[in-house]
Amino acid sequence: MRLPFRFLLPTLLLAGSLLRATDEAPAAPAGLLARIPAAVMGEICSYVVKESHGVSRAFESAALAGARELTVTGPVDDAGLLTYLRSRPRLRRLAIRHASHLTPPGLLAALQACPALESLELTPAPTGMNGTMLLPLAATHARLTRLRLDCPVGDDLLRAFGDQLEELILEQAGALTPSGLGSLTRLRSLFLADCASLRDGGLPATLERALLFNCEAFTGADLPAALRRLEVVQSPVFTGTGLPQGLTDLAVTRCRGFLGVDLPPALRSLEVTACAAFSARALPAGLDTLAVRSVDFTGEGLPPGLRRLRVEFCDAFQDVVLPASLRSLDVDVAPRFTGWRVPGTLESLTIANCPYFEEAQLRARLPTLVIIDPGTLHVRAAP
Repeated sequence: MRLPFRFLLPTLLLAGSLLRATDEAPAAPAGLLARIPAAVMGEICSYVVKESHGVSRAFESAALAGARELTVTGPVDDAGLLTYLRSRPRLRRLAIRHASHLTPPGLLAALQACPALESLELTPAPTGMNGTMLLPLAATHARLTRLRLDCPVGDDLLRAFGDQLEELILEQAGALTPSGLGSLTRLRSLFLADCASLRDGGLPATLERALLFNCEAFTGADLPAALRRLEVVQSPVFTGTGLPQGLTDLAVTRCRGFLGVDLPPALRSLEVTACAAFSARALPAGLDTLAVRSVDFTGEGLPPGLRRLRVEFCDAFQDVVLPASLRSLDVDVAPRFTGWRVPGTLESLTIANCPYFEEAQLRARLPTLVIIDPGTLHVRAAP
């Protein structure tokens, strides 16, 4: 476990005193604890609960009442969780990573002990739990703005939290409909997995960031105008045409219909992985960063202002004239690339698994570059 430096002395003081305590006599050194600010103690607790399964009950009773963040990684039953949460009135963020010993009714009863929660993660949720069972939280947890759930969720839960959720992560979203998603009037960040019913025009108007995984019917048309960052994974009909004009970051993986044309002029960062139809010939002029992996990419037609380029597993990538604006170039597994046309303005270069790359000519032509890692050629501008 690594604590920030400002926690080191209080933690060492606590540890030295608590070594003398036993489970039978967990007397806490009250005078010593009084010297440690409550805010610092609370932050220490967050780190300790995340990283340690062996904290003594003395440390728990004396310190964890001030914790604002708790991550449960070990097995705990209904009674244990209820006792745990009742002693933490200031808890704001709760993540449960191990739910095999919990029941849905027991979990709900324990959650009532911390009505000030702002973030709740159940990954996974207890066996047999679904989103409908969490409906009572909408009436008792008015501050809850972030949910991450690994259980089946339907529209009823979204409607219940519609006016308060700002971030939503659903790993089993197959039962959702556009109507349910549209009820989230404050949502800014969304992750959906396996949402076969997601259709164009079904996302909340306030959405700024979205990651959509395996949403088979999603084409990318009619997205919210507020959207700035979008990642799409494994959506076969996603084409990338008609995206919001203000979109700045786009990542596309295994979307065979993605063309790479008619992209928003505001786009600054683009990542494309395993998209068979992708073409780089019509990229936005203002693009700053491009990463391509396992696509038919030659390097031609790059925007004139491109500063960072990463190419991986692209057999077609060859020695084309790269933009003079380029400052960083990473190439991995590109058998036709020799490096003869690397621009002299380059500041960082990483080359790996390129059998025809000629290091000697690079040294002769760009003497201001120095080798950092002799194994994988990695060079940068000399100071």
